[in-house]
Order: sequence, then structure tokens, then C-alpha cells
Amino acid sequence: MGLDPVSMFVISAATQVASGFMQYKEQKKADKAEKRAYEESLSIAAEQSALDKADADRAAQLEIDEAEKTRKIQKMQYLKSGVDLVGSPLLVMEETRRKGEENAKNIRDSQSARSNLYMRSAAANKPVSRASLTSTIAEVGAGVAGSYNDMSLLKKQLA
Repeated sequence: MGLDPVSMFVISAATQVASGFMQYKEQKKADKAEKRAYEESLSIAAEQSALDKADADRAAQLEIDEAEKTRKIQKMQYLKSGVDLVGSPLLVMEETRRKGEENAKNIRDSQSARSNLYMRSAAANKPVSRASLTSTIAEVGAGVAGSYNDMSLLKKQLA
């Protein structure tokens, strides 16, 4: 005999509601997984930044130490050759110290720029929540309304 239009409508509506909420549940699960991945990428970027900062601090300190060592050698060579540490020799030694500090600053600035890039890159992948109960209800409602219209049309045709 077959199903009457009302029974078909009820079955269709129930199927649409169940399907809509299953879809919503899966979207929520996917949103949570995306959020965890995002938080992990932020954490990795922060860890990488911290490691790079430590490396840059060591490299910068080595640069300063090397400049100081060179300055001391210059000073000893000037004194050994009988040159007074005034005027040009003093300026050369000061330039050596200043250049060491400048190189150290460049190392730290470069690391800071890399860290900012890591963090911006990780933050750019911020997930967008797709699961929305309101939109799921609206979609299910639209589907049920369409089924109701189809049922009404079918009833009219059978009558």
C-alpha cells in the first residue's frame, strides 16, 4: 500500500532533525580539535621563540666578549709600542667596544623579529568556529518546512 503523505513527512522531518544534530555534534568535535591544534601551534611558537632568544643572548654576549678581548689587545699593543691612550688610539678602542655592542643589538633584534614572525604565523591560523546551534536549527527548520510543502503538494495531488 505505501505510506501516506503525513507519515512520510514525519519520517522525513525526524530524519532531518537527527541528521542536523549529528552534523552539529561533528562540527563541535572538529572545532575542538582545531582549537587544540591552534593552541599547540602557539605553544610551539612560544617555545621556539624562547629557545631562539636564549641562543641570541649567548651569541650577543659572545660578540660583546670578543669586542672586549679585541679592545684589550689593542690597548696592550698601543702601550707596548709606546703610544699614549689619548686621541686616535682611544677612539679606535671605543669604536671596537661600540661595534661589539651594535653587533650584539643586531643579533637580539634579529631574534626578536623572528619570534614575532613565529607568533604572528601561529596566530594567523586561529580557528573559526563552524558549529552553530542556531544555524543548525535554521537549516533543519528550512528542511522540515520544505518537506511539509512537499507533503502538502502530494496530499493535494492525491485528493
